[in-house]
Order: sequence, then structure tokens, then C-alpha cells
Amino acid sequence: MRQKSKPTQNYSLPIHEQISPINSPLYSEKIICGIYLIGCLPIILLHCLYLLIRNEPLLKSVSFQVDDVRLITLKQFNNSLPGKTIPYLLSIISGDLSLVGAKRYKNYAQRCENLPPNPNWSTPGLFSILDAWYWVGLNTNNSERQYAHYLRTNTLCEKLSLLLKIAINYLIYNNSNLLSCSKFKIFNIKINNVNQKQCIESIIHYATLPITFPAVVNFVNANNLNIAFTHNTYQTLLQRSDMVLSDGSGVRCACMIKHVLLKDNLNGTDLFAPLCEKLEAQQLKPFFLGATQVNLDAMISHLKQDFPNLNIAGFHHGHFDPTYTQAIIDQINASNADFVFVGMGSPIQEQWIDENKAKLHCKVIMGVGGLFDFYSGNIQRAPLWMREIGCEWLWRMSIEPQRLWRRYLIGNPLFLLRVMLHKGEI
Repeated sequence: MRQKSKPTQNYSLPIHEQISPINSPLYSEKIICGIYLIGCLPIILLHCLYLLIRNEPLLKSVSFQVDDVRLITLKQFNNSLPGKTIPYLLSIISGDLSLVGAKRYKNYAQRCENLPPNPNWSTPGLFSILDAWYWVGLNTNNSERQYAHYLRTNTLCEKLSLLLKIAINYLIYNNSNLLSCSKFKIFNIKINNVNQKQCIESIIHYATLPITFPAVVNFVNANNLNIAFTHNTYQTLLQRSDMVLSDGSGVRCACMIKHVLLKDNLNGTDLFAPLCEKLEAQQLKPFFLGATQVNLDAMISHLKQDFPNLNIAGFHHGHFDPTYTQAIIDQINASNADFVFVGMGSPIQEQWIDENKAKLHCKVIMGVGGLFDFYSGNIQRAPLWMREIGCEWLWRMSIEPQRLWRRYLIGNPLFLLRVMLHKGEI
């Protein structure tokens, strides 16, 4: 998990290696497309007959941008019937298009800012892994490098595995025809609908405000919202937050049920590295409260390696007697911390934050759950391929089945059922 967010890099290749694109179509791809075209002959004949009767041209040109410079032109049937893009397969056979490759854009300047750019050596694809990432709201701190790795795939098996991920996310998370909004409600809890960049900018902005009490930032996933549904006190705690961020595929599915376009999956683990990079750059001091002493020490050690110029105000484990709370508050205030990260798990951390925020002199308090445990390296995070299809919850359950099976196997379906039946505004 410990992957420091890097500045944008140009994963270009030397000039002598740019004679042909890395992910140019394989011969096996061309054969598959040829067979598929033969299977589509009835549909192709239907298009031809339709356009012949209407006395219209058979094909029309459609232009796409691959980057700021490259423009490609593909042919499709000159109508709006299903299967109009079947002629795109001819571009794979001719070598101009790959089955899975760089994303094609109608307007490259309007591409989603969260997605990495297309390297100048890449071949455009009929499908792109970026679509799968976008649909599931994946944020990876090494996204440009990982994307470049995928674009260098040179076997049919690798390309078909990418195609499988894209197909899974299209069937489950495809967010076309959803409504965009800046905030939405689930069970009367207002959730900020922002992407990762906007989220970090908003959090950092709190540190510049002349506020009397610190701003509170919390995350909610399906489990948090299930607790809030049945416990009014916890629901009130979340409602009093200055910012509530969505975490997990459960919230994304809930948004789809209510026809809301969720911009990003903003779990604390993915957000932590780029946020620390901002804290380091702006010389803001964090304090870390939570986890066991062993995991906290490991987390701080890794943090100093990844962000050597980050001025850590202090840290304290989360397993303390409530009578020691005031001493911890005094320690935080004496450290002059700007940010306090509280990782005690829900709903304990939200209760602690709400009870003690008025006594703290920091600018921002964030409840981050098990973040410290993951960043310590002592608890392994789900492999990327599971996160790419929104199944990180399955990995977590496999690690701690006795503790988490009820939360996921019963809690997740119950949450979605409650969303469908809940009459409140979203």
C-alpha cells in the first residue's frame, strides 16, 4: 500500500523505441475480430439493407483524440441502430486500433482529471482500462505507472484479463445517465460528492480559515450508514461533520440505485499519501492518534521514509483509558498540530472527535478508521486487481472472516435494501 504519490511523469520511450506502438494489435486479436465480424454478418446485412433503402451512405467517419497531438478516424455505420460501431473492428484488423489500449476521447481537453494521460507511444484501444477505473472510482497513487504497465501488455491472455475487468465494471458500475451533483444524502446524512483533487483542496483550505473549532472530516461506507440507520446518536455525529466522504463500492451502488453520479471512491487509504504530500509541501503539521503501538510505530517509520520533510507533530496509540483523554488532548495542543488523524474505528472515533473537538486547537480532525494499520504494512491491502473491480471488501473479509463476515455478507445486502426502501432525499 505504501506508494507515495509522485509528480506527473512522462512515461515516454526513447525515440528509437517509438517506431511502433508498444501495445499494437496482436495477430490473435485480428483473428478474433475477423471471426466476430463473420458472426455479425446478419447485423451487418441489416445495416446495409436499412441504409440502402434510405439511399444513404453506408459508413461515416468519426474522429477521436488520443492525446493533445494525435487524432484518429474510425468508420461506423451511418445510422443509430444497435451495432453501428461494428466496423471499428476493421481498424483492429488493419492495425490502427488495439482490442484494449489507450482511451479514445471525443475531446481530450475535457478528459477526467483523475485519469492518467495517454503516453505518446500508446495505441488507442477499442476498450480501455481507464473506463473500468472511472466506473469503480479507483484512485491509485501510482496510476500513471500502472496505466503504462497495462498499455505494454503483449499477450492475448493479458489483454483478455483487462477486457474481463472492463466488462465486470460495465455490468455493475456503469454510470451513464446518472445525475451529477455536489452533495447528496443517504439516510439523512449529507455526503460531499467530490473527486480526489477537489477533496484534498477542500481539506487543505480548512487549514487556512480563521475558525474557532477544528473542521471535522469523516468517511462513510455501507457499514457506517447501517449503524447510522439504526442509531440516531451516531447519525447526528455524522450530520455535524463539516465534510463527509464516500468510501467503498457499497455507497457507489447506493448512488446508482438513486441515479446519482458518484465522482470518486474517497477511502482514507488512497487519500492519505497525496494528502500527506500536500501537508509536506505546505509545512502543515499532522498528529496521529489510533491503532496499536506496534502498528503506529511502523506507520510513523514508513511515513518518515515516504515523506522525509513532513513535520510530524506527534502520535499516540488508540488503546488508552478514557480517563487519559485530557492528557492526550494536552499533548496534541502542545504539539501545535494543524491536522489530527484519528484511527480508532467506527463509531468510537466519531464519538471521540465529537466529544473533544472543542478542546483541540488544531485546524482539521479526520476520522480515518484502520488507515494506520494498512499504512504500517502489518495488514496487507487487497491486490490491485480486486480493487479494480470493487471487491476490496471480499479481501478484507478473507483476512478477518470471524469479525467481518456478518458486516459484508449480511450488512451489504441489508444496506442496499434499506437504500431502495428509504423514502428520504438523496
